Order: sequence, then structure tokens, then C-alpha cells
Amino acid sequence: MEPDALAELLAAPAHAAPDGVTPNFENPPNKNGLAWFVTTICAVVVTSSVCLRLFARVWMYRRIRIEEGSILVPYIQ
Repeated sequence: MEPDALAELLAAPAHAAPDGVTPNFENPPNKNGLAWFVTTICAVVVTSSVCLRLFARVWMYRRIRIEEGSILVPYIQ
């Protein structure tokens, strides 16, 4: 097969788009808003849980133990 014909064949789509679908390869739709929302909610829940745990431990026992340090290390990273 000639190099020009091969390049033309490889540049063509593999299959035609279904009826009623307009392909958009330049700027495809995505769900970035949903991803930001879910990530933000998860970060708020985790941060609240860690802060509540640390506050309760310090308030109840009046000291910080190694367990609280082992919670903070992965959270900070």
C-alpha cells in the first residue's frame, strides 16, 4: 500500500457516527462541575471528621497521642 493512501486511510474515522449524533472532538462535553462538587463535598466531610476527632481527643484526654499524629500525616500529604 502506498504511504499516501495509508495515511489517508488512517486519518479517516473507523465508523460513521450514529444517526442524530454530531461528533465533537475539538471540545467534547464533560462533567467538570459535578467532579468539582463531589470533590469539594468529600474534602469538607474528611476535614470536618479529622477536626472533630482531634478536638474531641484533646478535649476529653487533654493530650495528643501517637494515634492523632498518625491521622494527621496522611491528611496533610
